[in-house]
Amino acid sequence: MTQLDSRHYEKWLTAQAKSRHPSVIRTLFPLENNPGIISLLAGKPNPETFPFENITVTLKPVSPGAPHPKLELNAGPDLAEALQYTATAGLPRLHKFVTELQHHVHGREPISGEDDFGITITNGSQDAFTKACAALIEQGDYVLIESPVYTGAIPEMTIAGAQFVEIDCDGQGMSAEKLSDVMENWPEDKPRPKLVYTVPTGNNPSGASAGKQRKIDILNLARKHDFLILEDDPYYFLTFDGGRVPSYFALEKELGGERGRVLRLDSMSKVLSSGLRIGWATGPKRLIQAMDLHTSSANLQPNSTSQAIVQQLFNHWGIEGLLDHVTRVAGFYRTKRDAFEKAAEKYMGDIATWVTPKAGMFLWLKLDVEDSNELIQERAIKNGVIALPGNVFYPTPRQTPYTRLSYSMASIEDAEEAFRRLRKTVFETKGIPDPKALEN
Repeated sequence: MTQLDSRHYEKWLTAQAKSRHPSVIRTLFPLENNPGIISLLAGKPNPETFPFENITVTLKPVSPGAPHPKLELNAGPDLAEALQYTATAGLPRLHKFVTELQHHVHGREPISGEDDFGITITNGSQDAFTKACAALIEQGDYVLIESPVYTGAIPEMTIAGAQFVEIDCDGQGMSAEKLSDVMENWPEDKPRPKLVYTVPTGNNPSGASAGKQRKIDILNLARKHDFLILEDDPYYFLTFDGGRVPSYFALEKELGGERGRVLRLDSMSKVLSSGLRIGWATGPKRLIQAMDLHTSSANLQPNSTSQAIVQQLFNHWGIEGLLDHVTRVAGFYRTKRDAFEKAAEKYMGDIATWVTPKAGMFLWLKLDVEDSNELIQERAIKNGVIALPGNVFYPTPRQTPYTRLSYSMASIEDAEEAFRRLRKTVFETKGIPDPKALEN
């Protein structure tokens, strides 16, 4: 196996990323831990002025009747660390746990010279995505994206100056065949794409999940055509049926050969708490360094208090406990999916089609209409149901019959009523009577 030379990344990094320099203060932070050192370095607020005596978090019981475990950060070094400035890449203990987790889940181990990658803790995966875009995309760069694509990715890439190259999707997400066609026929007078952006598990919005062979095919295309894979995978742990498909990050090692083309983004928002804003990026050290330099000037570090709470939780659970938890969460959403799809079949089975999601939180409905925009944006809201029209998941305006529906929050009763209202809206839009209504 070979690791891409660190110099290889220079051609992908933006001028902005290359112009960033380490913070003089933050570079010296680690020296404060050396025995005997007297630090007069940073303007850190003195912990004696903090009004917090302790932080106690009570966990839900694992099963009915079980005790409620408590996580405590009491006065002393742990609490002081949780309330203070800390390392740009994250609290050292949390950083160590995440490194071990990536080894356990994805089979990667950061041993210099053998498996050389870095990790940085972020304020959720959206924070990581924003910094990855700043590091890798600049005006005029071509970026390969899924079509449809996560709507939250479009603005940041647009601001960075991306020229979008849409790759059609099927039931497994991005088509490797379509991607290959695009790259094999790429015009010689145009700069070649730097990266492909993908949400490979429980895709937002389509709900599609890429199988192992699909990922292998796309990874091989990345090696052949010399581009990076930005693997945005916040729904990875919300896989419903069977084992999780190996990530692109894992497959780099499993396949053998060249490594260092995958920048992976993870999030705890969907399995712990979205308000904690904890995620991480894992990938080539040169790219992680570029993201850390961005952090050191933009927001200094991810939230110390959130990190400390999550670290205490991970310390309480261990890796196996965390994996047991995400399995329970995935089971919860599988039940949600089943009930939601049953309601969809009852009310929409004759006027819509969809692919059953194997992970995630979304049903991507193709309605029996030419365009869903007015139907969803105006008529459906008047009828008391809110969803997103399909056109917001494309970088350029177009008509599309699709709509994205989230089943994460809706009760069974609400799902039934929502689909009843949506059905009514479809027939109002078409201007024809509902045959099922006439039957009744």
